[in-house]
Amino acid sequence: MALVLAGHAALGWAAVRAAVPDPPTPGARPAHEASGVALVLIGLRPTPIDPSSGATPEPLDPTPARVSPNKGPAAPPRAPHPAPPSPGGSVVAPAAPTTPSMPDGEPDDTPGMSSDGGLAAVTLASAVPSRGAGIPVPSIEPGPPRAPEVPVYPTRIPPPALLTYDLRRGMFSGTGALSWRPEGDRYSARLEGRIAGLTVLEWSSEGRFDRAGLAPDRYVDRRRTGSRQAANFQREAGKVSYSGPSIEHPLVPGAQDRLSWMLQIAAIARARPEAIAEAATISMWVSGARGDGDVWTFRSKGVQPLELAGTAVTTVKLQRLPREPYDTRVEVWLDPERGYLPVRARLTSGREDDVLDLVLRP
Repeated sequence: MALVLAGHAALGWAAVRAAVPDPPTPGARPAHEASGVALVLIGLRPTPIDPSSGATPEPLDPTPARVSPNKGPAAPPRAPHPAPPSPGGSVVAPAAPTTPSMPDGEPDDTPGMSSDGGLAAVTLASAVPSRGAGIPVPSIEPGPPRAPEVPVYPTRIPPPALLTYDLRRGMFSGTGALSWRPEGDRYSARLEGRIAGLTVLEWSSEGRFDRAGLAPDRYVDRRRTGSRQAANFQREAGKVSYSGPSIEHPLVPGAQDRLSWMLQIAAIARARPEAIAEAATISMWVSGARGDGDVWTFRSKGVQPLELAGTAVTTVKLQRLPREPYDTRVEVWLDPERGYLPVRARLTSGREDDVLDLVLRP
């Protein structure tokens, strides 16, 4: 097909060259003969003229060139064998290597060539791809989730402690215990709740310390059914993965789990008490064990007295600002006399009747 188009292009170019004659030279072909050749090539049949008769050739029915859009008036009806127009409106064939023409009088059965030697109409639709067909469209792959931007705070790790709480879960009450054990560059924390001798919750967090404070490696949530689910903080890979769902989150500096945040907030308050002054906020990314992870922002309510077994304790209350209607609402009371560890923590899930309340036993 390419050879056929190249041949047609060469013939069209010869026609244009013939239509604009060079200055006459001795022995050159008369202009009207050259014009006749050009007209034959573009599909018109001139009336044969005898040069020796001196007769004036009859005017031909010219086929005007098609006019490009916005270049002038609308073009007249198409001729039987049009040539492709140039942007300026004149008939110009595309440049192509010159190929030898067929001998005079010998018909050419090449597709696109008429039996009398004129150019037949060439369908170029197959050479031009239709809109959207055959044109590669770059695919847009979703990138990895973008890590949230949270501040990094100076910290001062609180000393080891074992705190015992009165626990209330919905209509039931029992006891809870928080064990906090920092050892060298690592730590372990465990919160266990029991009602009527049955373990109703068991949270454990293990990890290390870095420039952002606590750096959990693994968080495990064990429910009363005995099932366990875990969040794995893969610091070398820079992500948080889960033992249950195949969800992953980018690991950001200062990221905490559902237990370690209690110790992290105490470490921030110990390093900078002004960080929990009234109306101040603290933000950190917190993950559970079921693929849930979000930024928790706490706003300080300032100094508030808290009564513990008839004794008033001066505390600083912080409250988590929920981002969604069903976010876990958190209220925590920190005791400066106990290294800002929580003496009370109240967590309310999406349902108002699902409340976990821990109040320190004196």
